Amino acid sequence: MATDSEEIAGWCWGYHLPRPDGTSMLYLHQLEVAKPHQGQGIGRALLTTFMTAGKADGATKMFLTTGADNTPARALYDSVGGGLAAQGPTVNYWFLL
Repeated sequence: MATDSEEIAGWCWGYHLPRPDGTSMLYLHQLEVAKPHQGQGIGRALLTTFMTAGKADGATKMFLTTGADNTPARALYDSVGGGLAAQGPTVNYWFLL
């Protein structure tokens, strides 16, 4: 979480997932920066901190999904070395339990 005085400026959360082959990976579920704070590097700081912490804990890959028209997020992910999934578009399913 990033704060500006007592106001939350941004936050992210995700998981460190163990894999059956003994490796592990990160899943970034959500990254948000409040509109008044966008364009100040907060999203980049949150993303790189998440990635650095995961790498220090043994993760070797990270994945996330974002909207096709989310241009600011896609520019951020591209700028820190993210690559589009080679297996094609992602489809998400939601289930009510």
